[in-house]
Amino acid sequence: MMNRLNFMLPVLALSSLIGCSSATLSREDCLRGDWLALGTQDGMAGKTAGEFNLHKVACAEYAVQPDDKQYMAGREKGLIEYCKLDNAVVSGLNGELYQGVCPKEVDESFRKQNLAAYNLYRNAMRDAYYNSYYGGWGYYGGFGLGFGRRGGFFRPFGGLRWRGGWG
Repeated sequence: MMNRLNFMLPVLALSSLIGCSSATLSREDCLRGDWLALGTQDGMAGKTAGEFNLHKVACAEYAVQPDDKQYMAGREKGLIEYCKLDNAVVSGLNGELYQGVCPKEVDESFRKQNLAAYNLYRNAMRDAYYNSYYGGWGYYGGFGLGFGRRGGFFRPFGGLRWRGGWG
Protein backbone atom coordinates (compact mmCIF):
# COMPACT_ATOMS: atom_id res chain seq x y z
CA MET A 1 0.00 0.00 0.00
CA MET A 2 2.79 2.40 0.88
CA ASN A 3 4.59 1.71 -2.42
CA ARG A 4 1.46 2.66 -4.36
CA LEU A 5 1.09 5.84 -2.31
CA ASN A 6 4.75 6.76 -2.89
CA PHE A 7 4.22 6.27 -6.62
CA MET A 8 0.93 8.18 -6.82
CA LEU A 9 1.98 11.34 -4.95
CA PRO A 10 4.58 12.48 -7.53
CA VAL A 11 2.23 11.57 -10.39
CA LEU A 12 -0.58 13.66 -8.89
CA ALA A 13 1.76 16.58 -8.20
CA LEU A 14 3.13 16.53 -11.74
CA SER A 15 -0.31 16.29 -13.33
CA SER A 16 -1.58 19.24 -11.31
CA LEU A 17 1.38 21.35 -12.44
CA ILE A 18 0.82 20.43 -16.07
CA GLY A 19 -2.88 21.30 -15.77
CA CYS A 20 -2.13 24.75 -14.34
CA SER A 21 0.41 25.75 -16.95
CA SER A 22 -1.33 24.68 -20.14
CA ALA A 23 -2.49 27.54 -22.34
CA THR A 24 -5.08 26.79 -25.00
CA LEU A 25 -3.22 28.67 -27.75
CA SER A 26 0.38 29.45 -28.57
CA ARG A 27 1.67 32.91 -29.40
CA GLU A 28 1.76 31.99 -33.10
CA ASP A 29 -1.88 30.83 -33.03
CA CYS A 30 -2.99 34.07 -31.42
CA LEU A 31 -1.05 36.25 -33.86
CA ARG A 32 -2.23 34.22 -36.88
CA GLY A 33 -5.81 35.02 -35.88
CA ASP A 34 -7.61 32.43 -38.00
CA TRP A 35 -10.60 32.37 -35.67
CA LEU A 36 -12.92 30.71 -38.18
CA ALA A 37 -10.58 27.72 -38.55
CA LEU A 38 -9.96 27.54 -34.80
CA GLY A 39 -13.70 27.62 -34.10
CA THR A 40 -14.28 24.89 -36.67
CA GLN A 41 -11.56 22.77 -35.07
CA ASP A 42 -13.02 23.24 -31.58
CA GLY A 43 -16.53 22.49 -32.86
CA MET A 44 -15.37 19.28 -34.52
CA ALA A 45 -13.82 18.28 -31.18
CA GLY A 46 -17.12 18.90 -29.36
CA LYS A 47 -15.76 21.74 -27.23
CA THR A 48 -18.18 24.02 -25.40
CA ALA A 49 -18.55 27.73 -26.15
CA GLY A 50 -16.55 28.35 -22.97
CA GLU A 51 -13.43 27.30 -24.86
CA PHE A 52 -13.48 30.73 -26.52
CA ASN A 53 -13.01 32.37 -23.11
CA LEU A 54 -9.91 30.22 -22.55
CA HIS A 55 -8.57 31.34 -25.92
CA LYS A 56 -9.30 34.97 -24.98
CA VAL A 57 -7.29 34.62 -21.78
CA ALA A 58 -4.42 32.91 -23.60
CA CYS A 59 -4.28 35.60 -26.29
CA ALA A 60 -4.57 38.48 -23.81
CA GLU A 61 -1.03 37.61 -22.78
CA TYR A 62 0.07 38.62 -26.30
CA ALA A 63 -2.29 41.64 -26.54
CA VAL A 64 -4.46 39.92 -29.17
CA GLN A 65 -8.26 40.22 -29.12
CA PRO A 66 -9.95 37.15 -30.69
CA ASP A 67 -12.85 37.67 -33.10
CA ASP A 68 -15.81 36.06 -31.34
CA LYS A 69 -18.16 36.21 -34.36
CA GLN A 70 -15.68 34.39 -36.61
CA TYR A 71 -14.89 31.84 -33.90
CA MET A 72 -18.56 31.07 -33.15
CA ALA A 73 -19.40 30.77 -36.87
CA GLY A 74 -16.58 28.26 -37.26
CA ARG A 75 -17.59 26.40 -34.10
CA GLU A 76 -21.15 26.01 -35.42
CA LYS A 77 -19.74 24.62 -38.67
CA GLY A 78 -17.58 22.16 -36.72
CA LEU A 79 -20.48 21.07 -34.52
CA ILE A 80 -22.42 19.97 -37.61
CA GLU A 81 -19.70 17.36 -38.18
CA TYR A 82 -19.25 16.50 -34.50
CA CYS A 83 -22.96 15.95 -33.81
CA LYS A 84 -23.34 13.08 -36.26
CA LEU A 85 -24.51 10.02 -34.30
CA ASP A 86 -21.62 7.86 -35.55
CA ASN A 87 -19.28 10.28 -33.82
CA ALA A 88 -21.04 9.72 -30.48
CA VAL A 89 -19.70 6.16 -30.41
CA VAL A 90 -16.25 7.05 -31.77
CA SER A 91 -15.72 9.84 -29.25
CA GLY A 92 -16.98 7.67 -26.37
CA LEU A 93 -14.63 4.82 -27.31
CA ASN A 94 -11.80 7.38 -27.33
CA GLY A 95 -12.58 8.30 -23.72
CA GLU A 96 -14.35 11.59 -24.44
CA LEU A 97 -17.55 12.36 -22.56
CA TYR A 98 -20.22 14.36 -24.36
CA GLN A 99 -20.45 17.99 -23.20
CA GLY A 100 -24.03 18.77 -24.28
CA VAL A 101 -23.12 20.81 -27.36
CA CYS A 102 -25.40 19.24 -30.00
CA PRO A 103 -28.83 20.53 -31.13
CA LYS A 104 -31.92 19.34 -29.23
CA GLU A 105 -32.95 17.06 -32.10
CA VAL A 106 -29.95 14.77 -31.58
CA ASP A 107 -28.87 15.65 -28.04
CA GLU A 108 -30.55 12.76 -26.21
CA SER A 109 -29.53 10.09 -28.73
CA PHE A 110 -25.99 11.45 -28.91
CA ARG A 111 -25.70 11.52 -25.12
CA LYS A 112 -26.95 7.92 -24.70
CA GLN A 113 -24.72 6.49 -27.43
CA ASN A 114 -21.69 8.42 -26.22
CA LEU A 115 -22.23 7.29 -22.63
CA ALA A 116 -22.61 3.62 -23.64
CA ALA A 117 -19.38 3.79 -25.67
CA TYR A 118 -17.60 5.73 -22.92
CA ASN A 119 -18.56 3.03 -20.40
CA LEU A 120 -17.01 0.40 -22.69
CA TYR A 121 -13.85 2.51 -22.83
CA ARG A 122 -13.80 2.95 -19.05
CA ASN A 123 -14.33 -0.77 -18.45
CA ALA A 124 -11.52 -1.65 -20.86
CA MET A 125 -9.18 0.77 -19.07
CA ARG A 126 -10.17 -0.67 -15.69
CA ASP A 127 -9.63 -4.23 -16.89
CA ALA A 128 -6.23 -3.34 -18.38
CA TYR A 129 -5.18 -1.74 -15.10
CA TYR A 130 -6.29 -4.64 -12.94
CA ASN A 131 -4.84 -7.23 -15.34
CA SER A 132 -1.44 -5.56 -15.03
CA TYR A 133 -1.80 -4.89 -11.29
CA TYR A 134 -2.98 -8.38 -10.30
CA GLY A 135 -0.72 -10.18 -12.79
CA GLY A 136 -3.34 -12.08 -14.78
CA TRP A 137 -6.23 -11.72 -12.33
CA GLY A 138 -8.84 -9.37 -13.70
CA TYR A 139 -11.11 -7.22 -11.63
CA TYR A 140 -14.79 -8.00 -11.41
CA GLY A 141 -17.04 -5.99 -9.12
CA GLY A 142 -15.61 -4.01 -6.24
CA PHE A 143 -13.00 -5.49 -3.88
CA GLY A 144 -15.19 -8.40 -2.91
CA LEU A 145 -18.33 -6.27 -2.68
CA GLY A 146 -19.81 -7.61 -5.90
CA PHE A 147 -23.57 -8.00 -6.06
CA GLY A 148 -23.70 -9.96 -9.33
CA ARG A 149 -23.77 -13.71 -9.88
CA ARG A 150 -20.04 -14.11 -9.18
CA GLY A 151 -19.62 -12.05 -6.03
CA GLY A 152 -21.59 -11.99 -2.82
CA PHE A 153 -21.96 -9.19 -0.32
CA PHE A 154 -18.63 -8.84 1.57
CA ARG A 155 -17.36 -12.11 0.11
CA PRO A 156 -13.55 -11.94 0.42
CA PHE A 157 -11.94 -11.54 -3.01
CA GLY A 158 -15.32 -12.23 -4.62
CA GLY A 159 -14.43 -9.64 -7.22
CA LEU A 160 -11.35 -11.38 -8.63
CA ARG A 161 -11.40 -13.83 -11.50
CA TRP A 162 -8.59 -15.51 -13.45
CA ARG A 163 -7.94 -14.08 -16.91
CA GLY A 164 -5.09 -16.39 -17.92
CA GLY A 165 -1.40 -15.71 -18.24
CA TRP A 166 1.17 -15.09 -15.54
CA GLY A 167 1.81 -11.38 -15.81
